Amino acid sequence: MKRIYLIVALLGIYVCPQAQTFEEIQRRIVANSPGLHSSEAITKSELLQRKAENNLPDPELNGEYQWGQAGVGDKWSIGINQSFEWPGVYQARNKANAQAAIAAEARIRSEYMDKMLDVKLLLIEYVAIRQRIQILEKIKEHVSDLNTFYKNAYEHGETTVIDLNKSTIELAEIKSRYNAALNDLSAATEAIQKEAGITPVDTWLVNIDQFPAETMLTEDQYTALINTADQSIRYADASYKAAQYDAKAAKRASVAPGFSLGYTHIYELGDNFNGLSVGLSLPVFSAKGKYKAATYQVNALHREYESAIADRISEMKSCRSQAVRMSEELAEISPVVLDKRPAELLLKALKGGEISLLTYLQELNFFLEAQLDYTDTLRDYHILMARLNRYAAMLPN
Repeated sequence: MKRIYLIVALLGIYVCPQAQTFEEIQRRIVANSPGLHSSEAITKSELLQRKAENNLPDPELNGEYQWGQAGVGDKWSIGINQSFEWPGVYQARNKANAQAAIAAEARIRSEYMDKMLDVKLLLIEYVAIRQRIQILEKIKEHVSDLNTFYKNAYEHGETTVIDLNKSTIELAEIKSRYNAALNDLSAATEAIQKEAGITPVDTWLVNIDQFPAETMLTEDQYTALINTADQSIRYADASYKAAQYDAKAAKRASVAPGFSLGYTHIYELGDNFNGLSVGLSLPVFSAKGKYKAATYQVNALHREYESAIADRISEMKSCRSQAVRMSEELAEISPVVLDKRPAELLLKALKGGEISLLTYLQELNFFLEAQLDYTDTLRDYHILMARLNRYAAMLPN
């Protein structure tokens, strides 16, 4: 394990000088995400609607006026009536709503953490493309210098048109790959811009060209984080508990009667009458099947909760094992791939006549592909680490 931490630390020397800037930009983009704000508003609206369903029905006012025959007089009455369900039903729903509030909070936090991960992955891809462009730009400069060298040599009769054309074709190919990388960068910037809404991100992205710092934890530590910090699991747990109380409320409503209380004032033949009324509503039709449906919902959410934990732990173990292997691979090849001397030595050997142009281009292309492959592997490593360390994203205050 110490060896793994050492490897990660060594990698950090190359990839992590601007980690704080990376995280700040990540948070700024997420803070401006229109999709995240919309989802939060929908979650809060659903919670309020749920709570509103547990209120008492509106009181009912009624009145009556009857005209009598001449000499008898008219009579009229007014009254108010309030109906309500069995008190235990409201109690169960209140407990369900309390769990639903916890679930809503966890859902908002879970979506925030998911959005932080999504944006981080976009930024990692953006950094990888920028580093690819830097590599291609350096190679392009080498080949451009080489092409200029052969043009001058050809004009002085010191080389053949074949070598000149080879260098020109190679320069065109490098420029094509360089321009393709620039197009990829534009597409990556556009994807990040969509996450930030109308807030321009160009000025933010100028400051980010290195991968973020990452620390690899043990499996036990990640498992503990999943059980304590994974908001999607907390959401599934609270939703399951809310469904249990909903089932209790449905069961009580299916067997216990509802009530209604009323007050009536009647005026008839010059006399005033005051009275109370009491009614019972028997749950014969309206509650039919609701308890059974609620029971199915409890079972479904319980399975989702268990599945969420198992899926997270399985994903964590897979990501971590891949990241360990990849970090060892990167630590082994980074000193060679990042060595700038081969390209300089190759150019020196070519100009000194020690190797042919074809050999130079073949060797240069070999080192170019190695650097690009290294950048892709580094990107894949950071994608794995981003997924592992998703819980490190501190929630907004």
